[in-house]
Amino acid sequence: MKVALLTKYGEQAASTRQRFLQYKQHLLDVGIETEFRPLLDNIYLQQLYSKGAATRRHIFMCYLNRMKWLLSSPTIDAIWLHYEAFPYLPWLFEKLARVPGAPIIFDYDDAVFHNYDMNKNKLIRTLLGHKLHNTIGGAKLAFCGNTYLATYASQHCSNVKIIPTIVDTFHYKPAPTTESISENVKIGWIGTQSR
Repeated sequence: MKVALLTKYGEQAASTRQRFLQYKQHLLDVGIETEFRPLLDNIYLQQLYSKGAATRRHIFMCYLNRMKWLLSSPTIDAIWLHYEAFPYLPWLFEKLARVPGAPIIFDYDDAVFHNYDMNKNKLIRTLLGHKLHNTIGGAKLAFCGNTYLATYASQHCSNVKIIPTIVDTFHYKPAPTTESISENVKIGWIGTQSR
């Protein structure tokens, strides 16, 4: 079996690593091969973090590459879709994820629907406010990071599972220490850097 991982970002993004790539070997162990297909690659992330914005040309090319791949009749058995196929484009473009004819697993751990339905821009709220209803509704299964997201997804998809975003404790372990834990506990954030 072959599953296409249609992530929003390349492997430098925490969401990609924690929601998808850390499961790659586990999937392979049970006979599921993965094909990694990020929408916005690591070059996009590097431009974003160094300059505060990526070039429009690069973003356009990333979107075009995903469109071409979806229309190329890829040989896959399922699509594991992270957030959405084409952020900030109308639902018509989301339908391209259905072109390969493979079942779609929708995956999200952020309330990305609020990028649209609570956007400050009235035009975006009007045009895209319900965009993810159809995207989630077209999925055979929705993986949601928490109950809030699962409640939203269950309005549109009949098969919803809560899969929290976790850290692989076989890979990430606390440093060994001989001292007892102090009262000053420090928690680290593995997500994107603050701007």
